[in-house]
Amino acid sequence: MPEVIASYQLLQGDVAFEAFTYVKDWVNIMDDEKHVFKYTVIKGGEIGSKLKSYSSEIHNGGCLSRMTVDYETINNSLLPEEEVAKMKEGIMWMGKAMEAYLQANPDAYV
Repeated sequence: MPEVIASYQLLQGDVAFEAFTYVKDWVNIMDDEKHVFKYTVIKGGEIGSKLKSYSSEIHNGGCLSRMTVDYETINNSLLPEEEVAKMKEGIMWMGKAMEAYLQANPDAYV
C-alpha cells in the first residue's frame, strides 16, 4: 500500500508496527482464528492534543464486523459523537485500503 503507508518498522516480535506518517500503534491482539484485531495508538494523531490514549478492537464474524473504540481524553471529558464517528471512519478506511491492496497483491503477505 505505498499510496497509504510510507514506511513500516517492526519494533518487537510480530506485534508492533509504525504506520503512515506520524502514528505509532501497538498491536495488542491479532487472532486469525477468532478474527479479532486490537491495537492501541501510542504516538501521533490526536495523542497529546485531545487524547491521552485510544484503542480499537475489531471483531469479524463473517460479512459484518463490530468495532469498539476506547479512548481517554486529556481533560477527562467525552468526545462529541461526530469525533468518535470520524475516528471509526478513519479506522475502517485504513482497513478497507489494506484489504484492497492485499487482494490486488496476494504475494505481498505470508
